[in-house]
Amino acid sequence: MTAAQVVAPTVEQLISILEEAKAVHPQWGAFFMLAALSGMRRGELCTLHWDD
Repeated sequence: MTAAQVVAPTVEQLISILEEAKAVHPQWGAFFMLAALSGMRRGELCTLHWDD
């Protein structure tokens, strides 16, 4: 069995994702920006509260 290959989005794709998330709600934009820039794992991101 081989490990799954992870393909990071291009800069253009990342910008598009961040813009779409922000268009849905500003907090989603902030959340995805934090995810993209911090390197936090999914479990770490999911345990955050907005007052952290």
